[in-house]
Amino acid sequence: MKKFLPAFLIFLFSAVYTNAQDYLTAVGLRGGLFSGISVKQNLYEDHSLEIILSAREGGFNITLLAEKQQMAFNNIHWFWYYGAGAHTGFWPEVIFQYPWNNRLPPSGSRFVVGVDAIGGLEYTFDQIPLNFSLDFKPSLNFIPLGFFCEGLALSVRYTFR
Repeated sequence: MKKFLPAFLIFLFSAVYTNAQDYLTAVGLRGGLFSGISVKQNLYEDHSLEIILSAREGGFNITLLAEKQQMAFNNIHWFWYYGAGAHTGFWPEVIFQYPWNNRLPPSGSRFVVGVDAIGGLEYTFDQIPLNFSLDFKPSLNFIPLGFFCEGLALSVRYTFR
């Protein structure tokens, strides 16, 4: 962990705009099992950083993802992206009522920490400042231990060029 943190901070604070995408920042709504707000910042070359603030059934998550993107379909408006990151948050007990989580304490909210992966396809319009993406983002919780697959999500973002 001590070796990872300096490399991550250098990656985070060395943001330089490039032409990998036609926008610098995109902010919008993410719809899916955990709906919320998505903020995507293009960093350098073909890398971006995405923060997702999401809510469900009275709980919330904050997810940070490092993503790599590449042009899709030989078209400058379409991009594939994939990446990984981590999440933390609080979920109410109702979300944990699954057969594989039968050893949880009896009541209250649950603090969660885990890792995430993401893969998706993104389209950015040329004439209007909008961006659409469709992605799949599975998660693995370490606290409490358990796999929680969030499934598909559609994001609609306003782009700042």
